[in-house]
Amino acid sequence: NVHSAADAESAMRVIEEAAKKNMPFDMVIVDYVLPGMSGDAFTRSLKSNPKFAGVPVIMATSLMENDSNDKFSHSGCDASYTKPV
Repeated sequence: NVHSAADAESAMRVIEEAAKKNMPFDMVIVDYVLPGMSGDAFTRSLKSNPKFAGVPVIMATSLMENDSNDKFSHSGCDASYTKPV
């Protein structure tokens, strides 16, 4: 299944609800620019919860930097890619 959310708060609710239904996410793709919270902050929040610490997170970014994987790894991102794909 694929789920989407308009902002970080909604995304966290969707992820938590899926876990409660014993249908945890296999991975999360998050944009770096989110309403109300950066993708970095969202990832740190997600990964700080032991229930979700092992969920792979892929950061989507429009930043044109060669070291984007390194840039986002500090927040717990497992990989990143530059948009557009």
